[in-house]
Amino acid sequence: ERFTGNYAKLIDALIHSKKPTIAVVQGYALAGGCGLAAVCDITLASEKATFGIPEINLGIWGAIISAPLVRIIGLKKAMELLYTGRMIKAEEAFKIGLVNRVLPHEDLEKEAKLLSDNIASKSPLAICMGREALINTQDMELMKSIKYLRYMVTILMGSEDAKEGISSFLEKRKPIWKNK
Repeated sequence: ERFTGNYAKLIDALIHSKKPTIAVVQGYALAGGCGLAAVCDITLASEKATFGIPEINLGIWGAIISAPLVRIIGLKKAMELLYTGRMIKAEEAFKIGLVNRVLPHEDLEKEAKLLSDNIASKSPLAICMGREALINTQDMELMKSIKYLRYMVTILMGSEDAKEGISSFLEKRKPIWKNK
């Protein structure tokens, strides 16, 4: 109970983080490790990486990760992985949407740094609000989500960061974000 409660809290913290989350998988991501990689915003994997939810082989159900997994890769693929405990290589994980990119093992850390630097160069306010909007609208009815997104964009357009972004673009310089 204590482990599953702590794991559920960790999954919740990753999903509701105010900052983007990136998983970098170099080797095996099994059971809870696969779950952590799945719920991160972006998952980069080495060509040598292997993913799986093998709990069923021990008479256990991969319960906590099953709900987010269905949303990420779809019901049919989630059922297959959860029912069989089959492990999949990085390329298959990419094909089913579990992984964003598969990279040569030796380039993985460098590419992860480039990705995180790229995201960090954007307006923290826009990233935070945009991430929150993606999470919040995921299960909303379409028109309700559009209304929510219009409201969010209206707030962002009036922000100091939006003004700075437009000014820096027109002045052909890098923006200096204020997170306001």
